[in-house]
Amino acid sequence: MSSAKKWANQQIHMYHNKKADRYKRSVFLFKYEAMIPD
Repeated sequence: MSSAKKWANQQIHMYHNKKADRYKRSVFLFKYEAMIPD
């Protein structure tokens, strides 16, 4: 039971980390592109 619970927690953390990474990356790209004059 505890190992299954641990695995579920790992999946949740991985999912949230992926979401956070994507968000950070898009924010960074947005700021970076804004710095570049057309």
